[in-house]
Amino acid sequence: MIVIPVVAVAPAPGSTRSSRHRPLGPADTLLELSRLGFSHAHLRIDGTCITDFCQEFPISHGLHLQVGADIQQPDDVDAFLTGGAEYVVVQSHDRDVDRFWALIEPHDHAVIAAVSVCEKRVVCRQPGPCSVMRQPADWIEELARLGIAGVLVDHCDDQGRPGRCDLSFLEDLVETANLPIMAAGVFDRLGDLDALQDRGVFAALLGDGLDTRGIDLAAAAGEFGG
Repeated sequence: MIVIPVVAVAPAPGSTRSSRHRPLGPADTLLELSRLGFSHAHLRIDGTCITDFCQEFPISHGLHLQVGADIQQPDDVDAFLTGGAEYVVVQSHDRDVDRFWALIEPHDHAVIAAVSVCEKRVVCRQPGPCSVMRQPADWIEELARLGIAGVLVDHCDDQGRPGRCDLSFLEDLVETANLPIMAAGVFDRLGDLDALQDRGVFAALLGDGLDTRGIDLAAAAGEFGG
């Protein structure tokens, strides 16, 4: 299993250069993650114009980059891949399989479908309580037929906040799904990541940049850097 640190990218007023009084920008964070020994990173695009972002895509510093954003049209996927991403994570919970296919074609091989899960059910994560959509195994089986690169199972509670991973649920998915399963949720210690690896999970998304709660990044990179 590999650990993929999450780097949030959001619009910021003024200069994005790092200083003692400003968090590291995406490029600086990626450089630090590369120095620590990680091989992959996940860029989470929050409220930023996709076109503007891709025109100044951060230097990868040798990392394999995947990007997650509010994808609304096929051109968005193409823009990220052209800009420098290897994979694009696309939310799949509010679309039927035909609509999802229309959004990702012809880049299906470079798309990771994100599925939000609460209490073993696919949910639609919006502000406020989550709405239950369908059974995850059925939905993932439909997605697997599209030839996508993998599925990201994003665990949340009934209010849409990040939740702890359901290990038995993930183990069942790994056994039945015909594609790589990735996991996102709340991780407090390296043992949480060991438990995912023991259940055959392909990758785990971790933290927010260099903020990883109780997990030491250097230790995580040493064991799961890829």
